[in-house]
Amino acid sequence: IDNGGGGIFQQLDIQQEGVERFDQLFAMPQRVDPLALAAAHGVPGRALSCLEDLNDALDWGLAQQGPALLQARTDRRGDAILRQRLHTAAQNEAMTL
Repeated sequence: IDNGGGGIFQQLDIQQEGVERFDQLFAMPQRVDPLALAAAHGVPGRALSCLEDLNDALDWGLAQQGPALLQARTDRRGDAILRQRLHTAAQNEAMTL
């Protein structure tokens, strides 16, 4: 899962004063293309363009002889918002039980 780096830090309850500073200190986006790096080492790779591609991509990866790289790109800020919404929904559901 490629979230541009630092996705786990996006979950921290810290003041994020300015995106550039947060990215510099925590995100550390990679400059290397993982698919190109894998190909340079003879490892086949594939990027997923959407969640609907996952089943076919997994079938492809499992059919490979040896390792294979599947790259799923996500947005770390959007992921953090989604996780917070899911956390809140789970808390609300737990309160109704």
